[in-house]
Amino acid sequence: MIYFANYQFSEPEPFLNWTTSEKEGIFSILIKNPTSKSKPYKAIYFGESSDLSERGFFRSYYRYDCWIREAGSEADLYISVFPMPDSTPELRQSIQAFLNKYYHPVCSF
Repeated sequence: MIYFANYQFSEPEPFLNWTTSEKEGIFSILIKNPTSKSKPYKAIYFGESSDLSERGFFRSYYRYDCWIREAGSEADLYISVFPMPDSTPELRQSIQAFLNKYYHPVCSF
């Protein structure tokens, strides 16, 4: 598991291998953080979705190009999720906004 603020996200998984049955939730796009042993991943984007399991969702996402630019390649991207079953879009957007304000991930702005 990985924590952002007090939110428990799933263990980061390689973007290329990632699948889920989760629907609603917050997702984090990550890259390796070579400057910190205590925090091996760095969030470059926080987003929310009503269907995280939608095939092709991430590759067609409007910030995908930024993710690739920051990582260098798709093979160097990781993803982690905070499932929020039966959540409202407003609640997910509120948490996403908080995480973006707190961490300032490069691809969120």
